[in-house]
Amino acid sequence: MNPLRMLDKPGPDTRQAVRDVLFFLSDAFLAISSDNAVTSSESATRGAGLILIVCADALREEEEDEANPDDG
Repeated sequence: MNPLRMLDKPGPDTRQAVRDVLFFLSDAFLAISSDNAVTSSESATRGAGLILIVCADALREEEEDEANPDDG
């Protein structure tokens, strides 16, 4: 179950949740980069990658689910 996927389909609520996460990530990365801080750690990079996977999965269309029944 994807926490961003509303009513198990990529409708307007799901797209808004994904946009909210992506805006948060963009704000966070911009804030970190403006502080000239070291931003790269293996766990932070892995975590950001996982968040992006959750976002992509939330937007998965029904046709993709049927084409890849073993993915979910």
